[in-house]
Amino acid sequence: MAPRPNPLTYLFLLDHALDQEIGIAFTISGVSRKYFAMTLRTARKTSADPRYNELILFEPAAPCENEIWICKKSVEMDA
Repeated sequence: MAPRPNPLTYLFLLDHALDQEIGIAFTISGVSRKYFAMTLRTARKTSADPRYNELILFEPAAPCENEIWICKKSVEMDA
């Protein structure tokens, strides 16, 4: 079994999602989407950074079955 990186390695994805207007989406390959989403949730919990409570992770259905979306729970848009 190959070594697995510390989940905190992926906090940059959560930070990047916070920096965007709505969030980010990215494609997963080489690992199961469920595993990677679980790793991101573990990173969020382990970090104990309250800013990450403003994010929600999605595993969308087809045709996006290889994507993970990290979005803000609420967004204010200019009219």
